[in-house]
Amino acid sequence: SRSPRRRQPTEPGRKFSSKHVPNENPLAIEYNKLIKQHLQRRSVDSARWLLTEMQYRGVRPTAVTYNEFLNYFSKSKDISEVLRIVEGMRQQGLNPNRVSASTILKALGERPQRDQVDAVVNILNWVSSSEGVDEILLSSIAEATVRMGSHASKIYAVLRRELDNNDGEVWSAQTCGSLIRAHGHTKDTEGMWKQWNNMMAHGIRPTVVTTGCMVEQLVMNGQVTPAYNLVRSLENGGFGDCVNAVVYYSLVKGYAFEKESDKVWSVYQEMRQRKMQTGLTTYNGLVG
Repeated sequence: SRSPRRRQPTEPGRKFSSKHVPNENPLAIEYNKLIKQHLQRRSVDSARWLLTEMQYRGVRPTAVTYNEFLNYFSKSKDISEVLRIVEGMRQQGLNPNRVSASTILKALGERPQRDQVDAVVNILNWVSSSEGVDEILLSSIAEATVRMGSHASKIYAVLRRELDNNDGEVWSAQTCGSLIRAHGHTKDTEGMWKQWNNMMAHGIRPTVVTTGCMVEQLVMNGQVTPAYNLVRSLENGGFGDCVNAVVYYSLVKGYAFEKESDKVWSVYQEMRQRKMQTGLTTYNGLVG
């Protein structure tokens, strides 16, 4: 068979000597660096050519090699190309790892095809059985659930399974926020409260963002008064710095939607008393 045509001059041609040991790990590392540089410059053809060259030279690609390509195409939500890269990865005897899976999830847009979702679920199942799911991957699954909306049932099923398998684990406040949003978008308020209560029980201090996620999702799921009670309990319990104007605006918006005008004005007055900045969105809630 004909060998791949070499470009002259070429960056890897200058970088590497023809004398090397096949599959030598340092060479793979250097190739990976060059591939990353080309992809950062959006020189996809050059990056692909480097992949071809390293295979021709007997330098075995690694998971990092393919993860660079996955990262590039996931940014544009090109799930079809991402899955083709995974297939090429497997042809080299490699399987996606946790980093791969987190990156692949980012390629899922709002309306992926059913077979694409099934392919991603299969990848998640493989990673779960071979490596287990870490906090980064768990957050990625949660974020994909939110992004996919009504198309997220299979991805959310994976999230629920992994949470059950890791029941008792303590997640960071940031991860809890992602999980709460995922539960909220699937109308699983029980799951929301479980994450929140677990976080508080283990002494994990909520951030403003985590509090905002919890209050917003409670409001979106018709639990405005429980959301208000949560805010009051935080302020009375020494967590006032975890509550900001955005949190209060969620309450204003919720009570306005429920046409509870007295409560809308009551919450607004509390904002004024706490000297929280109010803007156009707040006034829209007051008159909405």
